[in-house]
Amino acid sequence: MQHKDDERCAEFRPRSILIVGCGLIGASAAYALRERLGHACVIDGVEKSEEHRTILLRSGRFTNVFSALPAPEQKYDLAILALPVSTAVQFMHKVSQLADILMDVCSVKLPLCHAAQALHLEERFAPTHPMAGLASEGPLEATADLFTNRSWLTIEGWPAAERLRTLIESIGADFGTVASAEQHDSLMAVVSHGIHLTSLASMLAYQDMKETLPALSAKYCGPGFRDVTRLAASPSGFWTSTLLFNRVQTATHLKKVINELEHFVDVLEQGDEIRLKEALEKSRAARLLWETEKGNTSNV
Repeated sequence: MQHKDDERCAEFRPRSILIVGCGLIGASAAYALRERLGHACVIDGVEKSEEHRTILLRSGRFTNVFSALPAPEQKYDLAILALPVSTAVQFMHKVSQLADILMDVCSVKLPLCHAAQALHLEERFAPTHPMAGLASEGPLEATADLFTNRSWLTIEGWPAAERLRTLIESIGADFGTVASAEQHDSLMAVVSHGIHLTSLASMLAYQDMKETLPALSAKYCGPGFRDVTRLAASPSGFWTSTLLFNRVQTATHLKKVINELEHFVDVLEQGDEIRLKEALEKSRAARLLWETEKGNTSNV
């Protein structure tokens, strides 16, 4: 008789997949899974945008693309919630009835885990977060290699997430684990959500400066400006839900960013060359340390 732990570790190769929400991440997951699993696997999508449904069907990667959830009689081996956090929580119950395993790809984990626990989905729900994306949205930007060499985080203590390890690794991602949903969301506040708002703040400051400096225009902007403000082009719908659900941790980190900026303001206003050089060298050393850590780590 096969033990339960052995069953959990066995390779999970789905024959049918439902992806709810076929924007950049959902469509890219479909493209990657189609390349890995071939056309023997049914890959259906749910996408409310008629324009996006047309694009998805023309891609040839989907078996069907629906405008609403399939009937409860339709069953899948795996369902993926590729939706904003609030919508994923809202749809979790209905989608869980359509699949043996349900996973999400949201960048905030605590509300998803709480919702799954309330629905008694501890054995069938996989809280995951691929650390991949672009500043644009929609299936037109989707690619099968979006997840290649990118960390795909999961939360410890959720058996279904471990069952998906082989499948996640098969599309080129680095399978990683985080100790808890709380820790995941605190980490994302620092490395993603706070960074996003810092980028937006830089873009808004530029726009405000145009009122007092009319000559300011794109032709004067170099690669540094483009790199720092790139995230300002991101879709607001996704980020509104994400940031509100992780607002406490993100606000805490932003206060630290503000403290660092205020230090630079004080140093500049004082014309203190020594303190300025110290701050520049400190930040450079921190960046070099990060590059070393990144080089020594294949996943989180």
